[in-house]
Amino acid sequence: MEMTDTMQAQHPQYRKAVFDPPLRSKLALEAAREMQAGTAAAVRLGLSREFDDYFLPLKPGDLCTVQAMTGHGKSTITACVANNVARNLRASSRGECVIVVTWEQTVEEAGVAYLGWRTGYTADDFARGLVDRWDDVFAAAVDMASVPVFYIGHSATNRRTLPPLTLPFIGETLLWLDAEAGIRPALVIFDHLQAMRSAVHFDQRLLEIADNVSRSKQLALDLGCPVMLACQAKQ
Repeated sequence: MEMTDTMQAQHPQYRKAVFDPPLRSKLALEAAREMQAGTAAAVRLGLSREFDDYFLPLKPGDLCTVQAMTGHGKSTITACVANNVARNLRASSRGECVIVVTWEQTVEEAGVAYLGWRTGYTADDFARGLVDRWDDVFAAAVDMASVPVFYIGHSATNRRTLPPLTLPFIGETLLWLDAEAGIRPALVIFDHLQAMRSAVHFDQRLLEIADNVSRSKQLALDLGCPVMLACQAKQ
């Protein structure tokens, strides 16, 4: 049983959401072959060999959560994932990037953290004037400029210029990047769930969080890439 050409022509908007048995079979077989050959558009997190051997690569449409208590390293883990995945993308021919959306840090704070990661300095070292190997810092900045990680968020330099970071706005921004600039993500990271601005008012905070989780999953499907969502445990 399959849909006729007449049905598809008369109701094209419905056809997009319906997959008849022959099409389901064709898509499943193609996906199985890509998975077997290792050519599927999936990403490994690159945290360690043991980690990647245990966890399957994230596939397009997947929603992955990173849960931890406050101050236990969610942003650090997601930043490591972003950098590792982006470096693998840079070394490959996929031509994609990682996009990090943060409500926690300014883009400057995230950038200084990267410079520290590459040089061994901490944010405290920069703040207290203890950095003396500026050649290494400049080299780290050059390296950062070549790693395909885009940030969406606030800037300490360009204040009061950004609309509220709701998921509808972020979704429109990501689709605009893909359509207008050809910037396509292999992975999108949200840091973090509890800090997200809601596009809809709810009487209960739990419903607001549930709505943002649902929107994150829908965005993963719309973009055709996995979304990683940092989340505070017990919150």
